[in-house]
Amino acid sequence: MADFNMPRINCQDPDVLSSDKKAKTRPKLPKAHINMATLWCLQCFRYAVRQLDDQLPDVFDVECIINVACPQSCYICTVPPGIRGHVFELMALIKFVEKYWTDDIEYKDGDESQTKALAELATAVDGLCTAFDDLVETHRKDHMLTGNVSDEAKAGYFAWCKARQHMVRPNTQYIKGLHFQYARRGTEHLRLRMGEEASISWAVAICAFYLAVTATVTKYVTSGSDVDYIDDQFPLEIPEF
Repeated sequence: MADFNMPRINCQDPDVLSSDKKAKTRPKLPKAHINMATLWCLQCFRYAVRQLDDQLPDVFDVECIINVACPQSCYICTVPPGIRGHVFELMALIKFVEKYWTDDIEYKDGDESQTKALAELATAVDGLCTAFDDLVETHRKDHMLTGNVSDEAKAGYFAWCKARQHMVRPNTQYIKGLHFQYARRGTEHLRLRMGEEASISWAVAICAFYLAVTATVTKYVTSGSDVDYIDDQFPLEIPEF
């Protein structure tokens, strides 16, 4: 004969927990908000750029937080997926130059040189971000992703992205350093080919950024290793024209 377990009869007041219920711990709830390190929206990105202009030079950081309960995204405030790879290129360059804010760098004339150097580096970052913003706006206009985006434009852009997926050639080599990791992740997403839309302007901006950082560090920094860092650790290939 099968054994049947009789249900426990609880004679306690319903507001009083039994011992086995007390022993159970409440499951941890997921975070209500997530900080978007790379999938930030354009509004938060542009706000961070304005802060770079208005305040003393500091590490460039985009603070974009979404509510996981009701995440919102649209074609207006997000970077289109067809150029998502360029986001990681931008982040790779910003992380690359962040060293001069966070590390203990020896400057030729002490604090005075440091202040001038960081101001010039912040200007270089600002120019890079402006070029990226122009890249995004040109791409959106070319694909009619501005204003009230029509269903036809969305479908056409989806087809355009899908037709280019074969162009993605992920770099599987693992390299230490977040700036190199961002550069590698850029190869896992769609990017423009040289000559398309604003790709040449973006390539020029990368070259200008490299030259500006090199000139600034050479002018103000004492240690040769911190100068050599530029050529050794620059995360992207310098475009050739």
